[in-house]
Formats: sequence, structure tokens, C-alpha cells
Amino acid sequence: MAEQGEAEQVLTYAELGERLGITVDGARTRAKRAGWPTIIGNDGKARVRVRPSELPEQTASKAEQDPSTLDLVAELRRMHAERLAELRGELDQARNEAERWRAATEQARLEAERERAVNGLLREAVDRERELNRKLLAEARKPWWRRLLG
Repeated sequence: MAEQGEAEQVLTYAELGERLGITVDGARTRAKRAGWPTIIGNDGKARVRVRPSELPEQTASKAEQDPSTLDLVAELRRMHAERLAELRGELDQARNEAERWRAATEQARLEAERERAVNGLLREAVDRERELNRKLLAEARKPWWRRLLG
């Protein structure tokens, strides 16, 4: 922002928009409507000549104007930090619960697998017992003389 004399200021459209609180295109339109003269600089940027009385006074930032804003921001940050800590605690609890469920599920899976293995062994033992009983019964049904001769 370069000043030219005391009567006028020379601003780019971006600077003018910033001062007026509008976009660059809005600043360009405002300058045309107000009839402010434009100059093209060596860098190719258009600049507008504006009297300082036609611009709003530059004020401090909103945070500097209202000290309670800083207090509010600090309070919001504190509340955010507390909520974040709560959420992290809940996440840890959920992870622990999930780990307990995984362990219980794995234990149940192992017990079911063990049960299947034991049942399989019992079935094999029962099948062997049946086969042995069948052979013994077949042997017992033979006439005595055949059993004797073999």
C-alpha cells in the first residue's frame, strides 16, 4: 500500500478488498461504481486511487477489540481438551472391552475345537468297540466244533 500525497491512497484490488472486507471481485466492482481512477503498475497489477475519507478506518482485530473473546477461546480450548481426554478414556475402555471379547471368543473357539477332537476320538473308540463286538459275536455264533478246529 503506497501513499501518493496526503489526499489519496493507491491500493491494489486485493488490498482494497481487505480494507473493505469484501472479495477482490467485489473491490473491483466497488471501485468502478464509485468512479475511483485506476492505474496499471509496472508489475501489471491494477491499482485504485482512493481518498482515505472514502475508506472505513482500520481498526484492531476483533480479538483485540473484545478481551472477553480471548477468555472465551481459552475456555473453549479447555473444554475441548477435557472432552478429548474423556473420549480418549472411552476409546481405551472400548479397546479393552474388545480385547476381552476377543480373548473370550478365542477361548470359546479353542474349547469347541477341543470338544470336537474329544468327540472324534470317542467315536473312533466306539467304532472299534463295535467292530470288536461284531467279531466276537460272529465267533460266538459259530458251532462249537468249528471254533475248536479254527
